[in-house]
Amino acid sequence: MIQASQNIKILVLDDYEGFAASVPSYEKVKARAQVVILRTKLKNDTELANALRDVQILLPVRERTKLGDKELALAPALKFISQTGGGIGHLDLAAATRRKIAVCLTGRETPVSTIELTIGLILACLRRISLVDRKMREEVWPPIPGYLLAGKTVVSSG
Repeated sequence: MIQASQNIKILVLDDYEGFAASVPSYEKVKARAQVVILRTKLKNDTELANALRDVQILLPVRERTKLGDKELALAPALKFISQTGGGIGHLDLAAATRRKIAVCLTGRETPVSTIELTIGLILACLRRISLVDRKMREEVWPPIPGYLLAGKTVVSSG
């Protein structure tokens, strides 16, 4: 059991978007534990070993860093992993179990964010937003026509 104190070290891993710093709950956690937030991907096992030193709680953001038996061995103090997102292909649950590391998963995400991103990208392609943006930085108003979504049907090929 992990006791609440400043001796607890929590590592937020792969927060490339800088999301953790904007979550109010982290301020509450920081009052009770040492919280380290890493925004850049660790390049090798040496960097991972240094980051995991004395970490009891690991909060990986998504599934960017492999956490197999070899990587978990670099974290002898690790007792708990709380994985965000739906994917766990990077996390060896059997190795975590053998090492008596509790793992908590946030569950599968709804497809809403993927659907919204898809719609946004369809509109960006039709309206040629990236090209127009780039050209507008070079010219006053580029003569690049876009296309309308109205009257069209989006069909899934999957």
